[in-house]
Formats: sequence, structure tokens, C-alpha cells
Amino acid sequence: MKKKVLIAISATLAYSYYMLNKYFPLNVKKTGDKKVIVCLGDSITFGAGVMENRKNDSYPAILGELVKDEYQVLNYGVSGATLLKEGDFPYKDFFWKRAFKQEPDIFILMLGTNDSKPYNWNKENYEMQFLERLAEIRGCANLKKIYVMVPPWATVIEGSERIMFNIEEDVIREQIRPFILSLKDKEDVEVIDLYEITKGHPEYFADGVHPNALGNRVLAEHIATYIKPNYE
Repeated sequence: MKKKVLIAISATLAYSYYMLNKYFPLNVKKTGDKKVIVCLGDSITFGAGVMENRKNDSYPAILGELVKDEYQVLNYGVSGATLLKEGDFPYKDFFWKRAFKQEPDIFILMLGTNDSKPYNWNKENYEMQFLERLAEIRGCANLKKIYVMVPPWATVIEGSERIMFNIEEDVIREQIRPFILSLKDKEDVEVIDLYEITKGHPEYFADGVHPNALGNRVLAEHIATYIKPNYE
């Protein structure tokens, strides 16, 4: 009986670790003396569209290869995360604090896709809380630059009538994107418009929302042009 209980406990722990590793950033920390880039976001950052090989094919992983001579890129994407604290799965302070402990030189923030869901979206609260998060980021030790990214385009896939995961593309396009674009002049941040470079390119996506390997490479190479202006 005791053996069966131990086996059950071990199986539960193993499954829990698997699920954590599947959806949350684990063991993500600075190593060596390179400058650090923290990518904080949702499942798009995490690499849900390339789940089987996200350690190589997520945009932070590809970006890390492109800038590896100077930077270490850390992936703090959390699947399903919202910026809104009252959202169905708000980005947890636990991961936020862990990201800050890495004392990044560059902070890349992209949250909004999950906020666009009808049961999450609140324009006034989103904008207010976004600015609050930016204020917190500015207090991060060693920080040199903040990049804020407009989330990618989202689209219906063949055989479906709606965009998957209840994502509302019109909210991203008409409310989230204009707000984030406006931050460049108001908040002293660099804005990277991923919506513009992915719009009209369904071939970049695994499911209409999450970039596939090609899409992640397009994102990473575009972001690299901001971090390393001489990158081609």
C-alpha cells in the first residue's frame, strides 16, 4: 500500500513538473557576463506555436542566437497571461519578480493578445495598468532600454468561423495597437510593431494566433534590427 502511494505521489510530482515546464518559465536566469535581455509576455513569447521545439524556435530563442555575441536572452513568456490583473489569467507577480532579479539591460514587453478576449477586455484598465507596469520596469536595476511590442496580427484558420482562443483581432488592431504606438512619444520607450509585419501573412502562424517556426524567425529578425541597428 505504501509503495502504491509513493508511486502515485511520484507520478503526480512528475506530471506537475511537466505541466509547469509546458506553460511557465522555469530555471530562467542569468549566466555568465553577457548583457541580459528579458522577454516578458504570453504564449506567443513562450513559444506555444512551436511547442515541440520551443527552446530553439520561439522568437526569444532565435533572437538569442542573433545577438549571442553580446546578449543573453531570457524567455519569461507565460501561456495564457493577461496584462490585466482582473483578466482570466493575469501575469503572476511571482514571474514578474523573478524576471526583475535578472537585472536585465533590456526589457521587452508584449502583453495584450489574451486581454483582447471579450470577457477580459477593458480599455481604460488596460491602458492604466500598462503604464503602471512600465513604471515598475523603469525601477529595474541596470536597465538601459525598454521595448514595447504591438502584438502580432491574428486570423481565422481554414475550417473555423472564429479566431481561436476567443482572441478579438479588431481589439488588437483598433484599441491595443494605437495605444502602444502612442507610447513612443509619451513614455520614452521604443515601440516595435509586430502587427504590421505579420498582417496578411497566415503562413506565419500555427493556428492563426501563435507564430510557427517561420513566424517566430520573422519576429526575431525584426526585433534584432532594433537591438542591433547594424543587423541585416
